[in-house]
Amino acid sequence: MDTFHNTLKTLEVDATDHSKPLNVVHFDQARTDSASQLKSDYELLNALQTTLDPIKLIELFSQQAQSLVGFSGILYEHKKRNIRVFLGQEETHNLSYNLVVEGQQMGNLSLYRDSTFSDKESAVVEHLLCNLVYSLRNALLYMDAVQNSQTDPVTDTLNRAAFSATLQQEVSLAQRGGSPLSLIVLDIDNFKLINDSHGHAVGDKALKAASKIILESIRQSDSLFRYGGDEFTIVLRQTASRGACQLAERIRSSIENLSYFDARRKVNFSVSLGVANFRPQDSEEILFQRADTALMHAKKMGRNQVVCAEDFASDSKQEEED
Repeated sequence: MDTFHNTLKTLEVDATDHSKPLNVVHFDQARTDSASQLKSDYELLNALQTTLDPIKLIELFSQQAQSLVGFSGILYEHKKRNIRVFLGQEETHNLSYNLVVEGQQMGNLSLYRDSTFSDKESAVVEHLLCNLVYSLRNALLYMDAVQNSQTDPVTDTLNRAAFSATLQQEVSLAQRGGSPLSLIVLDIDNFKLINDSHGHAVGDKALKAASKIILESIRQSDSLFRYGGDEFTIVLRQTASRGACQLAERIRSSIENLSYFDARRKVNFSVSLGVANFRPQDSEEILFQRADTALMHAKKMGRNQVVCAEDFASDSKQEEED
């Protein structure tokens, strides 16, 4: 049976000398006839085919490599995609590779231990890397495809599909763990008027400006989504009602004070925001409905307002009692 593995070109490397360049491993097709290599290849490839998660791939690779070459730690980094996987512990000696397949950067991988790696061990690691790299490329391509399918092309924020999946997950976590969770729903006031008066290109600039202000206002753990049209949603993890309402007011004020010029025309706009805090009986649909109802109330009050669902509910109850 014809079997292939990937040969590699390696720069000179000294695992103890960090001033020397990484091994640059380029992968092209070549043959191998070693029975032991075929067996290890078969086992590793079978394992790697079970996932398209880059983190899981590194874990599976580590398990296989550990049985053939002793090391205390493994680090994989792909800075462009913001991926960093570190297992074990870092030691004084390392064997490091810059992975390149068909001209594409696949990231850097390093093995660590307290003694140098022999040439034979390096060759084993490099052979295993040949089996890893194409699975890793497929995983990264899949990650890109998922990210692109969940990204809004105008604002470069997450889209409605990503929002639905995220809110479902966060509500489930809040139901199980009792952690606070809040949701903000907002839209740009009189957005149709902006499009009609200045054109859709200016409308797109308003959407981008609003998303930029919001991203600058929220934490890294929070998530912004373009829900559709001129409407955005913000999922606030570990955030109670008071903190969410205060954040909404900061966003409203920042956008109200924002202005930019398009073809020497000054453009100003405002937003209305509805805020809801998760309750134990809430599903994701109910949580969204409560925040959206608060938004509708803010618009009825004259726009450029923040309405918190809890306050709105209290006001409505008081009106009924009166």
